[in-house]
Amino acid sequence: MTFDEVFALAVELGYADYQLPKEGGNLDAQYKQLSAAKHNLESYYASASGLLQELRALGIPIPEWIQQVALHPDRRAVPILIRWLPRIDDRRAKSEVVVLLGEKWAQPEGKQALLEEFERIRPEDDPDPDSTRFRLVSTLAALAKESDTDFFVRVASDPANGSARLPAAEALGRWKRQREKSVPVLMELLLDDSDSVYWWAAQALGLLREPSAEAPIQKRLDAEQDSYKRQKLKTALKRIQAAQ
Repeated sequence: MTFDEVFALAVELGYADYQLPKEGGNLDAQYKQLSAAKHNLESYYASASGLLQELRALGIPIPEWIQQVALHPDRRAVPILIRWLPRIDDRRAKSEVVVLLGEKWAQPEGKQALLEEFERIRPEDDPDPDSTRFRLVSTLAALAKESDTDFFVRVASDPANGSARLPAAEALGRWKRQREKSVPVLMELLLDDSDSVYWWAAQALGLLREPSAEAPIQKRLDAEQDSYKRQKLKTALKRIQAAQ
């Protein structure tokens, strides 16, 4: 491996001057990193090229990435994004479509498409970390209304959903009138060590000011070593205690 080969690959990827490799570094490591970046870029465009062509045909200015549609919101793009959502395999490209369909200008069709895509993807085909289903539920949580409680209860209560349970649990803390449905699920999640879902559940229970959660959250706090999670658990406890 030579420096010229590494430099040429960086130039091929369109790196800016400040990103270009400097002599004296680990050439093998740099080349491996650049090769991975090239592979990811090729995967993205192989998956997204058809969608990008259709969007450009509408006259929407998209210099390079799907996400740049957000700079020029256009309702005409919505049916195209919906049609391509289940057809795109590359995770970055699909994630960008998911985010766009979660935008206000893409509603209500965008939300419905995201719900259908979540149901379509089998958990075994979408492993953590960085699962598409996590992105879908996170985006849906931003659009959520009280009438969506049953969906989030179902997602949060199924261990097969992995990290997608986290934003689902957080969403359940928003609707006090739905506490009879959400509190039992969230209390179970407090005992769950997988995917760090317990502290997301604690946050939701804190927002609901659920008194029965005080003792189990305190138990979690006593055993917690991570400073960030400790702070979240403390905040949840304070909210519950302030309501008593």
